[in-house]
Amino acid sequence: VSDGQRVVKWEGHTTLIKAVSISANGEEIRACAENGRLTAFTRATTAERELLPAQGAISALEISPSGKRLALAAADGAVKLVNCETGAELGSTPASEPIIALAWCADDVTWITLDTNRNVKYWTQLTADANRGWTNGPKSVSKFCASADGTHLLTTTDEGPPKLWDSQGRLLQTLP
Repeated sequence: VSDGQRVVKWEGHTTLIKAVSISANGEEIRACAENGRLTAFTRATTAERELLPAQGAISALEISPSGKRLALAAADGAVKLVNCETGAELGSTPASEPIIALAWCADDVTWITLDTNRNVKYWTQLTADANRGWTNGPKSVSKFCASADGTHLLTTTDEGPPKLWDSQGRLLQTLP
């Protein structure tokens, strides 16, 4: 909102929110509490709806561009895909290093993860894409965002300016 005024207030969570994602149309929010409980909120109702009971620690979550699926990064590094309406699990990746961040690409099929060892992986559904991503990437990456087509990543660190990378891990530009 351009004037900074509150648009809507959601109520329901009474514990610390560890991860949150908003749908592309801005109408839905998925929030995960410290206890791993996943809830859904809509602007229309402002009431919470439990999507999944406690899942354990969730480090990141992201709603797909279509709003139909949710990717949840668990503490063990596995990522679950969940149906946003029913909460049904659609599958999960193998456990690996803990995930710091994840992002969907605009194709609604591909998603990207960043783990604690600075490995960036591209996934198509539940299969890692061996042709994209990189291992042992830039130190101290704390967050990233992806271009809609997944060809570029912007990373942030605690040690310096944001950096723009291609999908193979080549540094393209350091931003001021």
